[in-house]
Amino acid sequence: IQHLNNIPLAFDLFVSTPCTSTRGISEEIVKHVSNIQELNIKTVPNKGRDLAPFIIEFGAELQAYDAVCHIHTKKSTHTQDLERWGDQILNSLLGSKDKVHKILSLINSETKFIYPEGQSYYIKDPSGWAGNYDIAREILHEHLDISISDFPKIEFPEGSMFWASKEGISPFLSMSLGWESFPEE
Repeated sequence: IQHLNNIPLAFDLFVSTPCTSTRGISEEIVKHVSNIQELNIKTVPNKGRDLAPFIIEFGAELQAYDAVCHIHTKKSTHTQDLERWGDQILNSLLGSKDKVHKILSLINSETKFIYPEGQSYYIKDPSGWAGNYDIAREILHEHLDISISDFPKIEFPEGSMFWASKEGISPFLSMSLGWESFPEE
């Protein structure tokens, strides 16, 4: 909530949650976030982490926006090295009004994506794909007619959080994916 208050203009907020009751979430957001024009909260299955709801539930609507910021709660409880990782990512994308203003200026120019640089204190798969290679291969082939062999090494946005322009994110959001396309959590 504190990071959302660094967005220096009115914005629409899309929230997905596996919780069946969204009333408390809505009340907290409305009470503490100042620039929200429209709030859209949807209950979703606990599948596909943060990206499935982003694409499946909100993808069509988000394509109407010139800029999209994708963030989520980030808890990496499997290792103490990543305990503050989510906060670091949010600070890089929404750390101050000035930072967000600069990001929006870049997005309004010709920049398609802005995302945090890779952290260096935790060793990751050097290809960037980690356990996502097989899923990505199928999705790229089936929905975008792109071969994963064209991308032997990638730099994935840390925590899958980023800012994107309409032009940059539209192909991703228009994929015809369903909940069955994603693994259970």
